[in-house]
Amino acid sequence: MVDTALREKYAHRFRVHDADGDGFIGEDDVVRRAERLVAAVGNGSAGRHGEDLVAAARTFRREPAGHAGADPAGRMDETAYVGALERARRAGTIGEVVGPSVRAHVALVDRDGDGRVDLAEFVSAQRAVGQDPATARAAFAALDRDGDGVVTVEEWWRGGGVLHDRRPGGAGQPGPRTP
Repeated sequence: MVDTALREKYAHRFRVHDADGDGFIGEDDVVRRAERLVAAVGNGSAGRHGEDLVAAARTFRREPAGHAGADPAGRMDETAYVGALERARRAGTIGEVVGPSVRAHVALVDRDGDGRVDLAEFVSAQRAVGQDPATARAAFAALDRDGDGVVTVEEWWRGGGVLHDRRPGGAGQPGPRTP
């Protein structure tokens, strides 16, 4: 059984990805959100990293849909989406579902290419996808686990509640960094 806090994180992710607010997540929703972020970042690396983010967004939607019994159009409602992520966590495949999206997001918003996202980069990216600056700053503070003023893939992973399998060496551990 998944705890209430983790279930709410899954439900929150659903609401974030339901770009058109119709109560379903489909391919258009996740691609639209990723493309909005890519357009807003507008740095020199947006080409390759933007393509990576869109591909990761598609994977992030497609993997749960495979676990959820999505409708014929490949869409999921919140109940199906949350259930799919719960099943992926139990199966030990949640890292395969979420990891590429986290790594691609960090690579895209990391404007100076140092593998770390600073507060300004983070807030700018979050504003691009509709988050208000105060909420973005609070989210950054929660993600910056060591308080050094930057967020790495690993911090984003753990602090963002993506570390679904908290066992040492568990399947939820972040994968290797992307170059």
